[in-house]
Amino acid sequence: MPQQTTAAYVKSLNILFLALLAGQILFAAIIFLLHAFTNMNTMLPAETQLFIYIGAAVIFICIMLNQSLFKKRIESIQQLPVLATKLNAYRALYIMRFALAEVPVLLAIILIFLTGNQIIWVFVVTGIVYGITLKPSKERLIQELQLGSDDIDKLSDADGGMG
Repeated sequence: MPQQTTAAYVKSLNILFLALLAGQILFAAIIFLLHAFTNMNTMLPAETQLFIYIGAAVIFICIMLNQSLFKKRIESIQQLPVLATKLNAYRALYIMRFALAEVPVLLAIILIFLTGNQIIWVFVVTGIVYGITLKPSKERLIQELQLGSDDIDKLSDADGGMG
């Protein structure tokens, strides 16, 4: 199996990132359109208020958990001696990161569907904006893994000068 170039590695992370982001946006658009053309508010105001608190708590917890787990895991990945191993562990970490960013958005969209409460859109937008801040790039990879000049040279060599 040929060695994957850095450009291809980052491109594959970006494709995953964009696919998950597009899924959230499409799901939100579908729910928005459903509510725009139907009246599906079936919950009592007290129940709706409870779901607002749940949505806020979940988004806060997921963002904090995402940051905490990332900091702990990235430190252990930085200590790995082999670049290929670092890159594989980094990919797995980013998949976890994307998933933790997506969970509160999907939950908020479902809460909108169930309650019809438009305030919950704030959670959807907040989650999507947070997810966008996780967009992978070669520069981010180098910074987060704290790669030395030898590893950066290996990345550039693997790119055939594209780096």
